[in-house]
Amino acid sequence: MTNLIYGDIKAFANCTGLKEISIGQSSNLTGDISVFASCPNLGMFRIILAPNLTGDISVFENCNIYHIAISGYSTIMPMKITGDISVFRSKNMSRIYIDFCQVYGDISNLSNLTNLKSLSVNNTNVSGDASSLNNLPNLTTFNYANSKVTGTWD
Repeated sequence: MTNLIYGDIKAFANCTGLKEISIGQSSNLTGDISVFASCPNLGMFRIILAPNLTGDISVFENCNIYHIAISGYSTIMPMKITGDISVFRSKNMSRIYIDFCQVYGDISNLSNLTNLKSLSVNNTNVSGDASSLNNLPNLTTFNYANSKVTGTWD
């Protein structure tokens, strides 16, 4: 497969109207995701298998984010994305997929996300008690394999 997207993501720095971005399998894409701080309308952010991207998920604090997917390939090729998942605690999140990344934080920070349908923190440093999410009415999928989350989610 040929990488069709390459270069530094700083090209998105002035895309203030950007609402969605979806990039998959691009090992030639480089840069820091902090460029998306200038995208307040960003609602869906999906970057999969882009191991040369760096940055902190706190960049999404001032975005209207509702769907995020950041995933590396495996523990051999994780994403270099860090940050505390509590950045999403006051968002109207419906889906959070952050796998094979260096994110952290207590899962209970997401316990008020009543619209959350799917959550995956597989192979991260996210911790806490899975049962803290038992009262989320719309959560149907919760993957916390190989994370520091303990307990049982019903």
